[in-house]
Amino acid sequence: MGDVVVVSRAPRCKEIGVVSGEGGGAESAMAEAKKRAAEKGATHAVFEKPELDIDDGVTTVVDATLFDCPPPGSEFPPVGYP
Repeated sequence: MGDVVVVSRAPRCKEIGVVSGEGGGAESAMAEAKKRAAEKGATHAVFEKPELDIDDGVTTVVDATLFDCPPPGSEFPPVGYP
């Protein structure tokens, strides 16, 4: 599991899913989502704007779209990429 790079828009890589993170504030929610992204094998993630949970009005929730990008210097698209 490596570090997930947070980017502002979708990279030209394979999208591999979406995760959510929850916490007592935006920073902790993003940290939780980043941890989940790494567990799913993402190399990059685009985060949505953090929002308060509508059920409790206290917990911050954030979603992130995950991407698997080849290492720098690799041929793109990689073999098997659609």
